[in-house]
Amino acid sequence: MIAATGAEILYLDRLDCYKTEKPFEVVFDTSVFGEHAPQTNVVLEPSNVTVFNARRAQEKMRLNKNGFEVFEFKSKLHGDDFEDEDKIRSIYYEEARECHQPARRTGGIAS
Repeated sequence: MIAATGAEILYLDRLDCYKTEKPFEVVFDTSVFGEHAPQTNVVLEPSNVTVFNARRAQEKMRLNKNGFEVFEFKSKLHGDDFEDEDKIRSIYYEEARECHQPARRTGGIAS
């Protein structure tokens, strides 16, 4: 199992305009608002980071401490099933809700 790997991640650049204007990206044709109406004000800055395999520290990760948890999750969906929005909503979302309940993950003891 690989312990860590390098990756380039895009972060939102810290532009002065974001102090008064929220970053936005419009997914429709903005030309109806004028010839020069922007579709986005987002500027992304690439950053090289080291990504660690969280499975090695799985027991230490807690939602209230780290902002996330790592745990085993087996879904009934596989491969192309994740292209089917109805299956995602009817099966996967419910599985995720059940899996997220702390008492289920800790054998009945919510931590």
